[in-house]
Amino acid sequence: MRYSIRLILFPLLLFAISLGAQDAYLEVVCYVENSQGEPLKTAKADLFENGSKVKTVSADLKGKISLNLDFDKTYKIVVSKDGMIQKRIDFKTEVAPEDQRRLKKEFAMSLVENCEGANVSAFNEPADVIQYDAGFGNFISDNSHFERMQARFAEAYRNLEKCKQDKFAEKKAQGDQQLNQGNYEEAIAFYEEALKVFPNDGSTKRQISNARKSIEKQQANTQRYSAVIEEAEQFLVQNNLNAAKQRFAEAQKLMPNESLPGDKIAEINATLAAQAAEAEKQQALNAEYNGYMKQGNEAMASQNYALAQQMFEKASAIKPNEAFATQKIAEAQQAFAKQQADKAEQERVNNAYQQAIAAANAAMQQGDYQKAEE
Repeated sequence: MRYSIRLILFPLLLFAISLGAQDAYLEVVCYVENSQGEPLKTAKADLFENGSKVKTVSADLKGKISLNLDFDKTYKIVVSKDGMIQKRIDFKTEVAPEDQRRLKKEFAMSLVENCEGANVSAFNEPADVIQYDAGFGNFISDNSHFERMQARFAEAYRNLEKCKQDKFAEKKAQGDQQLNQGNYEEAIAFYEEALKVFPNDGSTKRQISNARKSIEKQQANTQRYSAVIEEAEQFLVQNNLNAAKQRFAEAQKLMPNESLPGDKIAEINATLAAQAAEAEKQQALNAEYNGYMKQGNEAMASQNYALAQQMFEKASAIKPNEAFATQKIAEAQQAFAKQQADKAEQERVNNAYQQAIAAANAAMQQGDYQKAEE
């Protein structure tokens, strides 16, 4: 931003009106404006006479301030507006009695916004010193003072510009940081602070627009997030873990900074892993159980009932509550008992037969053929 050193005096507008000594004074008219040349209707001027403030006059809608100064006095006019750097112009109204009449002096004064930390001490001095010159018959500037102050004001304006550039860059960087972190409200606040320094910066305005769009999207995501979380919780109640996990993953994408979806997904993964491990364990047990049951059935088929009972008992140890294994143990025990009973009966019959044969043989040897035949 370029500042103009604006303290425009209008010597051609200086004129005299002969209305008598009682109407002799200097009318000072100041047009207060900003750096863009726009009138500052809320500006004011404090009039100091011989070091003491005697009057405060507010600008009209056109930024115009009018003051009447008596002759043969020293005046200081301080023009100010809230938030802007004040400027001062001094008038020395010593005029010979024969030259005193109604005179008028008009000038424009430009005020600029302040920037805390900038060295603007030059503005504590008068921008110009106006005094009467009998040779010209009017009030004129002190050219040497005016030129000296122009150089000092130029330096002060450079300090202001650097201060504003630094503050703008600081606020803009803070806004960018908050925006990148997803803190959109905070980002907008910093961008608006930057715009207070340079109101027409297009890049900052676009960033504000982007932040507001992100807020709208965030609000929509929040609503969708709540709905998706509710669906996920319902699936958990139904023990549909995979569907619940899918909903929590969707919620996590909608609001990455929320910890709940990630925590729930971790819990579901742990549960699914435990279920998978249990299923694998159960599968191994089933295989071992079925193997013992198969061996038991094969042993039953081969009438090895003792081995069958052992296999069925091993199967039952794996699944104690399995009724089928218990039933097969009972069948094996019964078959084994019957087998043993049949074996004992067969042995008894065989023994009786052998005894009969032996008795018959003995009778034959003794010639008792009738007994042998029996």
